[in-house]
Amino acid sequence: MTPELLIDGKNAFPEILRQIGCAQRSIEVHMFIWRDDGIGRKIAGALVSAADRGVRVQIVKDRYGVVCERSEENRASFFHRGLTPAERFSVFWLTVGYNTDQLLWRGRRLGKDLERALRAHPNISVLDADYLSDHSKYWIFDDKVLIFGGINIEDKENGTDRKGRAYRDYMVMLDDREAVRHFADQTGGIFVRNVKSPVRSFEVEQKMLSLIRDSERSLTIVMAYFSPIPAFLSSIEDAVRRGVRVRILVPAKANYMDAANKDAMRRLFPLTGQGLTIFLSPRMIHAKVIMSEKELTVGSCNITKKAFRQLDELNLFRKCESDNFTRALEESVEETIAEAVPVTKARQLRYSRLYAVIEEQFM
Repeated sequence: MTPELLIDGKNAFPEILRQIGCAQRSIEVHMFIWRDDGIGRKIAGALVSAADRGVRVQIVKDRYGVVCERSEENRASFFHRGLTPAERFSVFWLTVGYNTDQLLWRGRRLGKDLERALRAHPNISVLDADYLSDHSKYWIFDDKVLIFGGINIEDKENGTDRKGRAYRDYMVMLDDREAVRHFADQTGGIFVRNVKSPVRSFEVEQKMLSLIRDSERSLTIVMAYFSPIPAFLSSIEDAVRRGVRVRILVPAKANYMDAANKDAMRRLFPLTGQGLTIFLSPRMIHAKVIMSEKELTVGSCNITKKAFRQLDELNLFRKCESDNFTRALEESVEETIAEAVPVTKARQLRYSRLYAVIEEQFM
């Protein structure tokens, strides 16, 4: 069973739409962010068409994601109409902190008719009222094809964001009925998950740390959001001390948690020149990848306290084999690093200490 790597929305969304079009019996969607934008409406329309031909569609959309949907980009959520007072408070402060120019701008919902069609269709169930704290994103087609990773349903994953930054992100596709069964039953295999039910099991943090600690020659970390968690900082330092060539790539300017990223990199900066190289990418890196010479992981889980303690997450862990999947991931990572700027001076990592404290505490 060799998975297939889908690089960015420009490859992931066409494959997802193809699978929707080919589905014969069932489609299951679990999504954190689903914006009312071009790709959001296109996917919704494709799901209605699938339901029209008799496919049973189940959509689980985490209400928790509405705060992100309403605080950046087009500020329009596909499913969630009104906001509670607590959500309005969170949206206000996220907008003040990261998108002040949008503070007085209100997003327009253009997909209302499609949303109503989804909710009214007898073959579609929509569960979107609960705060699940589920950051994983995955699709299951006919209990046979699984697509999962870091890509939400939003236009910026399909090209550039409102600020003109290209995104880098990944989905993994498995066409294997047995693997999908293991996934659905939560019986392990190549999947490592943080889940709160039916039995609470948060495993991703320790698996990531083991991957770092077991590295012998090389270690590459590509991460959207990287908090200065002591166990990770010390494990990276230990890797450098034992002669591992370590490279870390983060966004030059993250859409959220930029100060936390810079704080973590600033703490690691003294190791540069001793075997560590830090890169700042002009892309908005939304990927979550760690690779040694022996093992790799890719999925939805960032290196943050919330990811490791509160959020459902889903990552693939597998050996670095000589196959198309590993080669595709390695080539994409190398391409992204080649575009990035190495950090050679501490002033490249300027950040607001106040923002860093807030982000590390609450995000």
